[in-house]
Amino acid sequence: MKTITDRLGVFNNKRVFNILCILLSLYPLRWTFTGLDLWDVGYSCVNFTYFGRDNIGDTWFFSTYLATALGHVFSRLPFGNTLAGLKFLCGLVISVNSFCSLFFCRYKLKLRKLSVLLGGLLAVSLCYIPTVIVYNHLSFLLLNLAVIFMYMGLEEDKPVYLAVSGFFIGINIFVRFSNITQPFLIAGVICYCVIRKYDLKSFAGRILACVSGYLGAVGIMVIVMSRYGINSYVSGVKGLFEMTEEASDYKPAAMLFRMVDSYIRGARRLVDIALFVLVAVAATLIIQFAGKRLSHRKGTAGKSKTETVDVYVTGRIINIVTFVTGVALVVYMIRRQLMQFYFHHYITVILTAAMFIDISMLVCIYIITGRKFGGRYKMISLVMLLYVIVLSVGSNTSMAPIMNSMFILAPFTVDRIYKIYKKR
Repeated sequence: MKTITDRLGVFNNKRVFNILCILLSLYPLRWTFTGLDLWDVGYSCVNFTYFGRDNIGDTWFFSTYLATALGHVFSRLPFGNTLAGLKFLCGLVISVNSFCSLFFCRYKLKLRKLSVLLGGLLAVSLCYIPTVIVYNHLSFLLLNLAVIFMYMGLEEDKPVYLAVSGFFIGINIFVRFSNITQPFLIAGVICYCVIRKYDLKSFAGRILACVSGYLGAVGIMVIVMSRYGINSYVSGVKGLFEMTEEASDYKPAAMLFRMVDSYIRGARRLVDIALFVLVAVAATLIIQFAGKRLSHRKGTAGKSKTETVDVYVTGRIINIVTFVTGVALVVYMIRRQLMQFYFHHYITVILTAAMFIDISMLVCIYIITGRKFGGRYKMISLVMLLYVIVLSVGSNTSMAPIMNSMFILAPFTVDRIYKIYKKR
């Protein structure tokens, strides 16, 4: 009979793995012909169809310029004048993100195939933002490409890749202006150089390569924006900052508070689950101990009628205790909101996702501060840690951005947890 390990071995086949990665990358397209949303989805589709400052307004036209321009291109393609067509075409942005990230995790980071598939399935399943909200998904794609090229540039010692990474970070500002915090990812390059103990010349060369790519992208987009007038662009972006006076949830402090609050609530759930596991383990040990005592009594030859009754009563007591303990644990999970039944709201998934992201950050910190891991894992861990922070800043939707862009983070976390457990 084949064991579970033998059955899972099929995923180690390269051809099977590649096919499953492609299928996972197509998974975001599953809702193309399902659902109708006339709120954010309708707003985005109108902006794609009627692309222009007069229809959109300077603030949103300039702050999401490249995303809206790409949506406009999609609207000009066959079936782009339909909601289903736009959902399909915009969903391809997520598919490309998933495809590039999964193959990067496997063939560059050398993560286990099963970890990549499980992490990829988790990432794609949690990517719930409507596909036509292109300014989100295009931001995630370009940021992941920046991480991929940054890693390859450092590991393969190719400054050109670092320049490409900087280019993606720079161009991302014009996809969504709140991406202006993403240059902090360059700290990953600094960390890698420090860990590798590069001399000043090598250190400066790598930083300059990344920064030059970033400035090159900004320079190109400044030339593009000059078509509309630099003053118009500045006034449009300025209007974005003025929104904080009317919408308090767009203030930096409010956005940071929402982000931190979500992660704290996730951490509390981790503590609750730890207590749940301790109680469950303690109850299991007690029941096992009682069961062994019972089996010992059963093994005694020549039992009297009284002993038989005692054995029967003891067995019933153990069953009752097991049932009561199980019910108590379920009640505890419900009371502490470890089991959610509010399926009409995202909170059911968000709190669980926050818990996973908390674990991811703890794993990254453990790798960064540990001595058992190489420089490349320390570098990618720092980048992933910064990734979580910068994606959440600039959004009034708390941790939704990172939830929808875990295509590298999720496989990396799953694989590192397995490695850490195996080393123990």
